[in-house]
Amino acid sequence: MVYEIRSVLKNLKTHFPAYDGKGYEIAGLGWHQGWNDGLKKEWVAEYEENLANLIRDLRDEFSVPKMPAVIAVSGFGGRKQKIDRRLGIIAAQHNVAKLPEFAGAVARWPVWRRATFFDRRKTPPPGRVTTGTATPRRTSSLVTRWPGRC
Repeated sequence: MVYEIRSVLKNLKTHFPAYDGKGYEIAGLGWHQGWNDGLKKEWVAEYEENLANLIRDLRDEFSVPKMPAVIAVSGFGGRKQKIDRRLGIIAAQHNVAKLPEFAGAVARWPVWRRATFFDRRKTPPPGRVTTGTATPRRTSSLVTRWPGRC
């Protein structure tokens, strides 16, 4: 992931033709991941620490010590989920956002599937459709609420 980010930053004009060459700011991180970590209990047990370390490491790597982050909390079947491994990932994602060191700069954004929408319309659940736009909007709200955070 770091390699990809650095590659894009080195070639901004290629990826963003309208880029004017006047610099850039890494304004936040949107994180939506956890499915594979929920496959084994051992991985679930490590998830919270790993996610917190990822945020710390990315802040260090890109010299943005207070970089805001939004964790798109995995839906895994919605509010009726009963599988302990999936519930463990969901809890870990919430817990990372509650860590005192991340106060005001790391938020969580639940991505729940709404069964009534899915059943009635036979289309993908809203979480699947909107995660790609909702997470950046939530990250943007953190940046707006906490100017000078970097």
